[in-house]
Amino acid sequence: MLTLDNFDSTISKEILQRGQQYYLSKSILSLEEVADNQWKAEVEGSEIYTVKVHLKQREITNYSCNCPFEGITCKHAVSVFFALRKDMKKIKEEAKPAKSKKLTIIELLNKISDKELKDFIMEYGNLNKDFAREFELHFAEKDNRIDMRKHYTDIVRKAIKKNSDHGFIDYRSSRALSKEIDNLLHQATAFVQKGKFAEGMLVGQLIITELIEVVGDSDDSSGDLGGSLSEAILLLSDIATSEEVSLPLKTQLYDFLEKETLKKVYYDYGDYGDDIVEVTKTAAMQIGASERFLKLLPQLGNLFSGYSSDFYRKKFLEYQIEVLDKMGRVEEAQSIIAQNMDIAEVREKIVAEALSKNEYNKAKQLIGEGINIAESKNQSISSWEKQLLAIARLENDLTVIRFYVKKFAFEGYFKIDYYRQWKDTYSKQELEVELQKFFDEVYKEAETKSKDKKQLWFEPASFIASRLNPVFIEEKMWDKLLEITKKHLSLRSLDEVYVHLGKQYPTEILDLYMPLLRKFSENLDGRSNYQKLTDYLKKLKKDIAGSEQVIKDFVAELKIKYARKPAMLEELNQVK
Repeated sequence: MLTLDNFDSTISKEILQRGQQYYLSKSILSLEEVADNQWKAEVEGSEIYTVKVHLKQREITNYSCNCPFEGITCKHAVSVFFALRKDMKKIKEEAKPAKSKKLTIIELLNKISDKELKDFIMEYGNLNKDFAREFELHFAEKDNRIDMRKHYTDIVRKAIKKNSDHGFIDYRSSRALSKEIDNLLHQATAFVQKGKFAEGMLVGQLIITELIEVVGDSDDSSGDLGGSLSEAILLLSDIATSEEVSLPLKTQLYDFLEKETLKKVYYDYGDYGDDIVEVTKTAAMQIGASERFLKLLPQLGNLFSGYSSDFYRKKFLEYQIEVLDKMGRVEEAQSIIAQNMDIAEVREKIVAEALSKNEYNKAKQLIGEGINIAESKNQSISSWEKQLLAIARLENDLTVIRFYVKKFAFEGYFKIDYYRQWKDTYSKQELEVELQKFFDEVYKEAETKSKDKKQLWFEPASFIASRLNPVFIEEKMWDKLLEITKKHLSLRSLDEVYVHLGKQYPTEILDLYMPLLRKFSENLDGRSNYQKLTDYLKKLKKDIAGSEQVIKDFVAELKIKYARKPAMLEELNQVK
């Protein structure tokens, strides 16, 4: 029996040492109890692997890791055993009834003198630089001698330097840096809540300017670092819109934002550039500097070239129209719209205006022109077509409604909502006729494409299944679903219909699965594939009556074939 107390005496010395090294080097990125006695961990090795451990008190009843290790127990699992041993011991100790009630912090502070407290802070501050820095940070506003800008700049840069390795911030370090930055953001928020807007704004600005320079050289897969940067931008947005902030301070904020928007680095990663420009627009309108913002937009456009230039030209044009409208310069806004009707977002404004006046024919004409422009540029027309559908509903045009809901239902991937809308426009008898027409269309399209020499990788059976299976399932045409599945047979295609056909045709489904599983079992490698195979076998054995002997024989055959692969044997033993 493997337990948290004896695993180090049952696992090989080499694996044990490597697992302990992983544990001590803090390679376990996360460890949490996802259900009662079920633990899940992320362990960083050559990749980030997931380890799952099931416990019964301190007995390890089951565990797995998705790494490619062939043996029974890998180093990643062992590292988690060490962590759980410590955590479970800690939980056990915490669960013991206390011999005497400890004083709370408030009670303890009331019992010590001011001198004792000051002596402790001085002594501990000398021993722990992080504590000293946190203490100075918390009470920075009390020290008039502190240069706030230099003080916070030093804190941010030291945090970045501490978590960088030759200019790169790895996954774990990016999360650590984010936590330190978040502490500063809490301090900045506290400043704002106390009405110290200048101090809060300064901290937010420093975080933004320093982080944007390193976010591109970091592994921010978790999104924590980007989240901290976005929170800092949001903080400045809150300051820009607060009625309690003075006009001079808001003007300072706008000056800062205007300068930052002209730095290309903001637009190279994520949506930081878009967010900064949005806050800049808001700040400009708050201080009556809309004209200044309008003059900024062409300068921003000059930062980009190629596809980015086209994207941002449209975006900045929308800003220009919005600001002109809010300034009351409606004619100028309308003139710009008229000159840029080739831009879908601009045309949409005129369409919306026509719809608000119930001018449906005008709206349809504008949309038709928009479709022509989009098609000439090889752009999507779906948003325009959805507007035509909306107008058809307003006009109760059943022919157009049927055309578009059917198109949306089957275009690309199957969309059941549109299918049901299409279906609901027919009576039961009419639907039978329409479905048969649709089936014929699909078979004809498959035949045409199979004859097209340009369609080198086209598979008629796969195409037909992808188009018809969702309809067969929705209409519960199980015999047709089974028939088409047999023609396009694979583990994936069977998995997709198993939930529907498993109970309807259990014997047939088992007969279809077994040859595929036998083929899958050939030359298997890696625990994850072993688990995948045995998961299939366990599922079939549980769901299909009479499958026990077939699966038992197959497992016995596999045990002989993989007698030298202990990991495979371990997984096969789970098929009970």
